[in-house]
Amino acid sequence: MKQRFSVFFKALGLCYGFFFVLRVLFYCFYFDFYSSFQFSTICKAFWVGTLFDTVPIFYTNILFVVLLFLPFNLLQYKWWRAFVLSVFVITNTLALALNYIDLAYFGFSQKRTGAEILFLLKHSNGTIGPMLTEFWLQAFLFIANVAVLLYMVLKFNLNVPNLSTIKQYTVAIFYFLLTIGFSVLAMRGGLFRTPLFTQDAAKFVDAKVLALSTNSVHQVISTAQTKPMQVNELLPPSSVAMFYSPYHHYTDRTFSKKNIVILILESFDKEYIGFYNNGKGYTPFLDSLLAKGLTYDNSFASGTTSIEC
Repeated sequence: MKQRFSVFFKALGLCYGFFFVLRVLFYCFYFDFYSSFQFSTICKAFWVGTLFDTVPIFYTNILFVVLLFLPFNLLQYKWWRAFVLSVFVITNTLALALNYIDLAYFGFSQKRTGAEILFLLKHSNGTIGPMLTEFWLQAFLFIANVAVLLYMVLKFNLNVPNLSTIKQYTVAIFYFLLTIGFSVLAMRGGLFRTPLFTQDAAKFVDAKVLALSTNSVHQVISTAQTKPMQVNELLPPSSVAMFYSPYHHYTDRTFSKKNIVILILESFDKEYIGFYNNGKGYTPFLDSLLAKGLTYDNSFASGTTSIEC
């Protein structure tokens, strides 16, 4: 079992090391954002962040841990050892990718990217290539990080002695259950009444450095359970039209100054406007105005938050 635990702790150390380096890179990329905070505040953010890294690290590697400590003689087979290491590399590459995405995307969102990354990727519409070109440094660092990951993993020695006696199998089963129990506890974030989520870091650090104290994998885990907005259709569209139609049909096309109306919307994204999404949206009346009036495809906010605008 010593050899299995040796690989286990080496893998954990590698993950914690990568997450720490990513936090340093995050701080460097957005130094202007954090430059006004005292050194003690930044140090505390790093310390709390290291503690909070435990949850995503064990979530990412729970399958690797199970495969590593299975109380059977599977590790004697070369193909099984290759499979176990491949699981470790693939899952951690995905975890690294999420964090490197935030090295670029945080500048736009001012928050850690959560489960909405799936929606963003689904609607990327060929923008991934140009973004990789624009954020080439982040892409290069990610590739370099994966190369280091592969180099270190190839040094893992999974040649463990075979189990042969009842005592050895009993000990192996005991350590298997112990390790899995510890991993599940780590995935929860400890013995707290509720699991540890990214927003809980605000209890220990200034909320303005919350993004520095967390990481993207944990944010995805924390937001994955968020239920999507439920659309209630009390009446079918055909019945609604009998009572009220949001569509206006214009007969007089003569321009009049009285027809100028200014609409100001708060926290309203382009993705909810049907005119810009092939009719899929929640704004039939605005769609009719946009179709008839002067419409622009691009708009630019004067700030990153409402209070700045």
